[in-house]
Amino acid sequence: MIQRFAIVFLIAAGLMVGCDSKKEEPAAPAQPSGTPAVDQVTKDITKAVDTAKNAAQDLVANAEKRIQEALQYVKENKLDAADKILEELEAIRNSLPEAVQKQLTQARTALDAARKAAR
Repeated sequence: MIQRFAIVFLIAAGLMVGCDSKKEEPAAPAQPSGTPAVDQVTKDITKAVDTAKNAAQDLVANAEKRIQEALQYVKENKLDAADKILEELEAIRNSLPEAVQKQLTQARTALDAARKAAR
């Protein structure tokens, strides 16, 4: 399931990067809409973009929630449970925004410190 979210996130990120391009291109001449095929394709594309954005937001929210769970496990000295969560998140690290990657690194550092202190 996480892999599915990661794939959808990557697609959404690609779409967002393309949309955020600073390069200005001349506006295309207005095409008459009203043809059912064009209208349906436009609706389908809009729906796909919205779905991808929502999936990306869900992926980030889930990752942040799981990081907090891992940190709670560290506080409770359930280090193996925390490690399992962090390993899952580290597998999709590159699909996460930089801010979440930093949180993941901090959580890993906290777990490593707790393990070292437990020795």
